[in-house]
Amino acid sequence: MRTKRRRKLWPPVVTGFAVLYLMSMGLATYLMKTKYAEEFKSNASLRLSAIQQQTQNDQTWKTDSDYYSYLASQIATVETSGPYQQFSVAFYQTDGRLLAKTQERIGVTSFTEDSETLYNYRTLEHLTQEETAILAKYGQLSKNSHNPSGAPPKYRFLMRTAKDSGKLCQILVQEVTWAEDSEKPTSYEDPVTKTHYSYENEQGNDYTQTHSQVVWERNYPDDDKKTWEENQTKIQEASLLFPYLFFNGYDQWRRWSLSEYLQAFDNRIDISSAKIERTLTRFSQDSYQIQEKDRLYTYIWANNDANSQPTCYAELRFESHPWLAAMDYLKYEYLAGLALMIACIAKVLHVTSQTYRQRAALEEMRRDFTNAMAHELKTPLGIIRGFAENLQEHHMEHKREYYLSQIIGQTEEIDRLVTEMIDLSKMDEKQLTLQRETVSMRALIQEQIQRLTPMIQEKNLQIQYDCDKDFLLDGDPGYLAKAVANLLSNAVLYNAPGGNIRITTDATRCSIENTTEPLTQEQLTHAFDMFYSGDKNRGLSDKHRGLGLFLTKKILALHRLNITLQNTPMGVQAQIERNSPRR
Repeated sequence: MRTKRRRKLWPPVVTGFAVLYLMSMGLATYLMKTKYAEEFKSNASLRLSAIQQQTQNDQTWKTDSDYYSYLASQIATVETSGPYQQFSVAFYQTDGRLLAKTQERIGVTSFTEDSETLYNYRTLEHLTQEETAILAKYGQLSKNSHNPSGAPPKYRFLMRTAKDSGKLCQILVQEVTWAEDSEKPTSYEDPVTKTHYSYENEQGNDYTQTHSQVVWERNYPDDDKKTWEENQTKIQEASLLFPYLFFNGYDQWRRWSLSEYLQAFDNRIDISSAKIERTLTRFSQDSYQIQEKDRLYTYIWANNDANSQPTCYAELRFESHPWLAAMDYLKYEYLAGLALMIACIAKVLHVTSQTYRQRAALEEMRRDFTNAMAHELKTPLGIIRGFAENLQEHHMEHKREYYLSQIIGQTEEIDRLVTEMIDLSKMDEKQLTLQRETVSMRALIQEQIQRLTPMIQEKNLQIQYDCDKDFLLDGDPGYLAKAVANLLSNAVLYNAPGGNIRITTDATRCSIENTTEPLTQEQLTHAFDMFYSGDKNRGLSDKHRGLGLFLTKKILALHRLNITLQNTPMGVQAQIERNSPRR
């Protein structure tokens, strides 16, 4: 039954702690999610303001689609917002037609003599998703291999365009090998660009290209190889403009590229629609309730005069994941909480299991106690009943006094047994208060020896004292006298006729040794158990109820004393000493 109880204990405990864990972690996640939602709303507002500010600062390119194409991708490339909020932007002409949007691009940024920036970027609209992913991986590898304190980037990106139309004809990825000039490398002309490359890092170290090979290329389906041969194309070293790739990594770019919401800009929008006007108005009043997936619109003017007609419109789309951000932020708290929960479950199950075991042991002890008491009381009660029946039948009237004395003797045995039970019950009560005074072990022993003198003389026993120093105790003299009386009475009762009792005391211990047959290991182990009466062959079990040593040990334990029983060359020795202090 105890096993069945323990087996059914863990489900409610685990369930309760799991519910508590989920509720606490859920509340913490919700509060953190609210914080991130507000932060993401602020990020969206700042991003829209950045678009307005950047377009107002660049007045030259207000009608140039290359500028807006570059800006649309740069918005998500340069200004990062963390892994759980991503943006895309699209620019629309005043008639609502799509002008440019955020997407992957390859190209160059150059400066003219009058410091005007030229954006020559081409979209990768003819690449498949798998090809774009390959190019993105090379872009990430190029970033990771570029160490400002060491060698230049390992990968170079090239694009071939038609000289007349600027159409993108080919994309190449080169794996480049560099050597420091101190190694005196051989001059090497790149076979694709027909150029000698050198590189100087921030520490002033010079590097020279020594080898290159094309590791990936993409020829567009409608290219004209004959035009290339007639030198109608030009090849340029290019850079990639992939949203989130270089600042947040390949995985973040991949998440952005696979988001249908961030990619699905309309080719034309209704500029006069009520939805756009409401968005513009409400956002300008800072009362727009931004959702996790939402869009904002703003006007773009050709100059800083907001009263003039806008040259185009910008639509900012963003996708936020405040729940994921909160869970990522709290991941270590989740683990710590889980570990704490498991520790608490283990502790509760351990303590509860111990409680069940203690209760089971107590129930077993009570059953044994009841059985033992019934057995101990059965003998004297049977004797009393027999003598009483003889008196009732008036047989052998001349033995009447003998019968009555036996009945009185047996009732006294029952009374002693009940008294010992009451003493044990008192000791088990936590409310038991012991009198405290200094008690001399030597005086207790002498007092009990005098009480046992008739038995000692009857068995012709010799008492040997070795009490140079007294063993002084702080305790209850009444209870300590009972403990000493039990030990001495056992020493007399189980002694051989004409034997010895040797009593030794010093400042830390007291020992009582008698001449008797050595005890077995089982007897030494169980001598202090309740109702253990030792060897039945000794013929003394009728005089020994098995409570004396049990009661003695409990009394000594209440006084922080320890008692041990051991065989000696002389016989058996009981030794009392103070408990060792805990370390």
